[in-house]
Amino acid sequence: MTVLLRTAQLHEQLSQLAQSLYASESSLDVGFVRGQAGSGGATGRVASELAATVADVWAQYLLVRECADQLAAAVAARRTIEVQRLLANDAITLPSGVRSGAEDLVLSLQRQIDGATVAAARLAFGARCALAKLDAATTELAGLIARAATIGAEHDPEITTARDQLDRAAAAIATDPASEPAGDVDAPIHAVRARLEVLEQQRATLTAALSSARSRLDQIRSMMARGADALAEATAKIALPCGLLQPCDPAALAGDGPALEPWLDRIEHRASTHRWVAAVTALEHWNQLADAWCTRAEQVLLANRATLEQRSELRGLLQASQARAGAEGRAEEVDLLALGQAAEDALYVAPCDLDVANGCVRAYVAALSADAVVSR
Repeated sequence: MTVLLRTAQLHEQLSQLAQSLYASESSLDVGFVRGQAGSGGATGRVASELAATVADVWAQYLLVRECADQLAAAVAARRTIEVQRLLANDAITLPSGVRSGAEDLVLSLQRQIDGATVAAARLAFGARCALAKLDAATTELAGLIARAATIGAEHDPEITTARDQLDRAAAAIATDPASEPAGDVDAPIHAVRARLEVLEQQRATLTAALSSARSRLDQIRSMMARGADALAEATAKIALPCGLLQPCDPAALAGDGPALEPWLDRIEHRASTHRWVAAVTALEHWNQLADAWCTRAEQVLLANRATLEQRSELRGLLQASQARAGAEGRAEEVDLLALGQAAEDALYVAPCDLDVANGCVRAYVAALSADAVVSR
């Protein structure tokens, strides 16, 4: 390539570099980077490096510009030795002491300013995305809070937590705008939305839930009474019944403190005075205690009914066996009549000795089955 072409190409490259530098001066992204330089955090460190790169490119551009102007003058004056010196690979001494040729240097500076521009755009884009994400989350949370206010739940703990998380994210972005916000700003919004849906559903069904709780209280009281009745009946009708449990005292349901009935009264009062959120929370705990009472009352009832159920089963077995004997035309057999009468005497007497009754019924069934085998 001739000296004239090399000189023209160098000036063309310098012109492109100057355009890139002036464009960076008016770039909003580069301006953002310069504003963040020295601010601390990841954004500040990157911004400082980019700002230093742009400043260095400007300083070195001036050195190449001076060399290019000298080259143009030397070419015009036909100063061959000076032209060769200015086109040499060590024609320019950089501030760092390193020597470089004008052509190589201008290409290197163009790459540096292009890289800095791209990096500045990336940094600014990250900051804009973070701010947009935070703004969207803040706007949505405001809408959710307004929605919660319509049902009196604007101070729900989930909302307070979400507001605190967004405040921390805003502070983090203000300090380091291109970094990721402190925590995921979407997660608290999702949590508030889910919580609000639950609260709205609970409010809509609170009346029915309170009615169900009142019915459940009546059922527990009824089960307690049946458990007590079963205890009295088993004691009166079964000789030496085993496994009996003392019945729950229905009066405990109406006592002080966490007793179910007054507690439910207080919950209903809260609901009637528009403190429904507190009523819902309290009703959840009330149901947990009701579960325990219900389980205990059911255990007592089943235990106290067990011996009576055993007697009923023996009576049913005897009746079925006697019906079978009748169907087979053997109901009037002397042995079966005697065994059947003994079983009835044992079963239909109070108190009933279940061991004796069981033996009598089994004897009748065995005799009926044995005779049936012989008859075949």
